[in-house]
Amino acid sequence: MKALVVICGITNIVFTAFHIWLGLQISRMSGVPEQLHALLKMLNTGGTIFILFLAMTLTFMAGEVVKTRLGGMILLLGAATYLVRGAEEFIVSSAVNVPILAACAVVGLLHLCAFVMLRCPCRQKMQDSLPEQSM
Repeated sequence: MKALVVICGITNIVFTAFHIWLGLQISRMSGVPEQLHALLKMLNTGGTIFILFLAMTLTFMAGEVVKTRLGGMILLLGAATYLVRGAEEFIVSSAVNVPILAACAVVGLLHLCAFVMLRCPCRQKMQDSLPEQSM
């Protein structure tokens, strides 16, 4: 289970790197009204920091994520972030960008699967039925 959480974290590292690159591209944009250009930079910076938070907690604190309710909420937040971003391709965009939609759907579902697997009542029943190991 911890491995799935770490995989979620690694996908967020990839998205963090992508958003850093995207920020550089936004900085170099020309012909965009100044107010809109500033807004794009601010939103990308905030989003990058948020995705970096997901990356660090899910990658380097996976043990705590799998043991706590707060960890479950972090997984749900990650799932909501990517699934909502994917839905925005239909709701906000005038043309659906299939690679963005696919990436967001896969990563969102990955976070959601990790959450469901962590919180599934059957998981606790399986753990309770296992013999205790002595050290």
